[in-house]
Amino acid sequence: MKKLLFWLIAAQLFTLWWIFLYAEDFFASSKSSWEIRQNSSEFSFINPLLECAANFEYKNTRKIQIWVQGYIEQELKNNRAEHISYYARILNNGGTFWYNQEREYTPASLIKLPLAMAVLKNTPMELLSETVTLWDDFEVLSRNLGEERTEFWWTYTIKELLENMLIYSDNIATEALFVLLWEDIINTVYADLNLRTVNFDDINSVNISPQQYAGFFRILYNSSYLWRQRSEYLLRVLSKSEYDDGISSVLPSFIRVANKFWERSYDDSSEKQLHDCGIIYAPSSPYVLCIMSSWDDFSVLTEIIQKISSMIYTELL
Repeated sequence: MKKLLFWLIAAQLFTLWWIFLYAEDFFASSKSSWEIRQNSSEFSFINPLLECAANFEYKNTRKIQIWVQGYIEQELKNNRAEHISYYARILNNGGTFWYNQEREYTPASLIKLPLAMAVLKNTPMELLSETVTLWDDFEVLSRNLGEERTEFWWTYTIKELLENMLIYSDNIATEALFVLLWEDIINTVYADLNLRTVNFDDINSVNISPQQYAGFFRILYNSSYLWRQRSEYLLRVLSKSEYDDGISSVLPSFIRVANKFWERSYDDSSEKQLHDCGIIYAPSSPYVLCIMSSWDDFSVLTEIIQKISSMIYTELL
């Protein structure tokens, strides 16, 4: 009798666990869902959202979340990272999964994407072809990864500065855009998205989370903030990023990725931060993935970002 009771209880627990993991897949067909997007051969990187329902049908993201969470917690237990956070969203149907997604990290180069959005939001297209000559008294942040392609005393168009800033994470180009296009234009983007505005007198006091930063890519993909041609242009530029050691390095070569990475180290501590965020244009459905991490070794953080990216892509195939 006791043995029978044991197996009955075990069967019930197994059933509950199965429902927890797979219920979304099992009941997906009963969910009503629809969305209207502007399908057009004109665009390759955006998919303008016109209208949608709130109740989406999507892949079982809870299963992916548990799997990735197990890997992250093992890495933390093994003291291979101090903090690891990520946020992912399937762009065409709304499925989300994450770990510690609201933890905030130092901005560093993350300000380059909203700065580019602010430039394209507030600058007439004809001004992007205006030329400027840079002087050599900019205060440029130090770096460990990426490279400077912009040189002092050379002449560039605003568009060239913007592309150097995004493709090469060029700090000289970034500082030039701040000075030339007044520093506070970036806060128009933050204010429009209900994010905490940036105090440029104390840039280190401003932080952002993976979930918040992923929002920049979502509104570009949906073309819900910038004009469609400008959203398309910005994501196309991001797809040319020279940094390919992060989320894109473990993906098949035919998969396009529009991403922005950033890194940060400190003079008074051994802490390093490495983050990579972007849109992965997977055949089944594009998704946004934002991974942020901190530790004392860039190579270890790179390996962790690659592993998380690989796990998520494999599961979403």
